[in-house]
Amino acid sequence: MNDDMDLLRTILGIPDDYQWDEHEKWLAASQLRNWVTQYGEDVIREKRRGFLLSLSNQGQRGLRAYL
Repeated sequence: MNDDMDLLRTILGIPDDYQWDEHEKWLAASQLRNWVTQYGEDVIREKRRGFLLSLSNQGQRGLRAYL
């Protein structure tokens, strides 16, 4: 699970102390891994806000604070 948090922190800027439940963290990291495969890390970093909004719209409502 640390790899998931590292991925979410380094690419999307979500801090380690964000209050995830394990299922939410796994879903967000899984989606992020799919995006990295599809678009590449540089595109995701450049368009970070859009990816966070997409996660937020998929039920990760607390992520709106990081937009």
